[in-house]
Amino acid sequence: MEVHPPEHPIHTWRDFFIHIVTIVIGLLIAIGLEQSVEWFHHRHIVHVARENISREIDDNRKLAASNGALAEQTKQLMLQNMHRVQQLKHNPHALDHGEMHFTFGWSAFSDTAWLSARDTGALAFMPVEEVQRDAGIYTQQTIVNDQAISLFLSEALAASPLLMTEDNAVMTSEDQHELLKDTAQLYLRLQTLQQIMQGLNQDFADVDKH
Repeated sequence: MEVHPPEHPIHTWRDFFIHIVTIVIGLLIAIGLEQSVEWFHHRHIVHVARENISREIDDNRKLAASNGALAEQTKQLMLQNMHRVQQLKHNPHALDHGEMHFTFGWSAFSDTAWLSARDTGALAFMPVEEVQRDAGIYTQQTIVNDQAISLFLSEALAASPLLMTEDNAVMTSEDQHELLKDTAQLYLRLQTLQQIMQGLNQDFADVDKH
């Protein structure tokens, strides 16, 4: 923005005030145009961010449904595992014709759109209530993801007694107890994960109300 001196000499106060008024009007117009451009820019990045976040939350909602089904399926497998370990106490060959399953499928929730909106500054121009609502969803997603990853790693370690011997019939009572305890803990942790996911599903449902 530049302010140029008058092309002609100023001889009267009238000329002086006309020149000042002209400068002021020019500055106001320039500032107004600049603010209008910024307003449209901010409106555009908010529009893009809102669309991306909405699409991402909808995708994560679908993932939550499939992840919930996988968690329930894995929980039932843990019940079967506990039953088979308990059978070992009375029948050393209980696992000869039955397998124990330690598999947990999970699809991590995405937060790319949310992080992009934060990094581009779009969140600063969105209503506080909207930002707080979405932030709550993504925070809950992170908690669920972290719990699921921890569960996945624990489940892999729980199967270690089965790998320590080639013949399950000679598994020690200590190993049987450890296997039973770890499997029971996995079952309880899956229940806890489902409870946390209920909170996430409620957050998803609250989005539909707005």
